[in-house]
Amino acid sequence: MGVNVEQGRIKDHGDVKVKSFFKKVAGEYHLDMVLTPSQSVIIKNVPPALKPELEQCMRDHGVLAVEEIDPLTRLSIACPAMPMCGLAITEVSFLLALLAVKHGLLRLK
Repeated sequence: MGVNVEQGRIKDHGDVKVKSFFKKVAGEYHLDMVLTPSQSVIIKNVPPALKPELEQCMRDHGVLAVEEIDPLTRLSIACPAMPMCGLAITEVSFLLALLAVKHGLLRLK
């Protein structure tokens, strides 16, 4: 089961509670998780009977499955290098939004 971690940042922000979701998966469900090279997380060995409950838990935390995220956002990754990382994230976040709007993946209000 895949979970996108936007820009490689596991955090709670607004209605999206990624950190709280992973804490619950590890603490209550005791499932193994693997970080992928694209900075997503794969939850391994999910019993078929538990999958609907886990999907509901994702929705309750505002977390989208990998399949629900547009490819541009899903495949974008953060630079791990310091001290330029903050600058890179700022620059990429701005450009990523512009590209998403241009390709009809995001609508501005």
